[in-house]
Amino acid sequence: MTAPWSGQGLPPVAMARMAEIRASGTWSSALSTDEFAAINDTEGHLAGDAVLKELAALLRASVRKIDLVCRYGGDEFLGFLADSPAEGAAGGGKRIAKSVPEWNAAGDPFHFEVDLSIGLGEWKEGMSLAGILTETGQKKYKHKGSRE
Repeated sequence: MTAPWSGQGLPPVAMARMAEIRASGTWSSALSTDEFAAINDTEGHLAGDAVLKELAALLRASVRKIDLVCRYGGDEFLGFLADSPAEGAAGGGKRIAKSVPEWNAAGDPFHFEVDLSIGLGEWKEGMSLAGILTETGQKKYKHKGSRE
């Protein structure tokens, strides 16, 4: 549906790509679309799917080709930024955060705006996938809470 790998959990091709980029020092980000349920509720699931496709394209355009962006499920996406020091990862997060208001300003066929909550963390040696997802997920919810 959204072109980046999609579905609950990550398919083998995404897991293989993560193993490749993890060897170079990886930062991870967890992203979710705020108020996404309202889009589905008011505009319908086809509109929600269209927004997810647009968001996926926006995320892909905001990272380098060596990075990995995948849909984790629902309105949640994961980003794995290869060979990125903390400053590079923060810059990637800022590019993503900046691109959403630009997308909103450009307008969309359904005339609603989206926002993202972002959590960023370093996938350290010895940390499991579940560990980095928990860390970035907690930071994502903290980011969301700070704006409400």
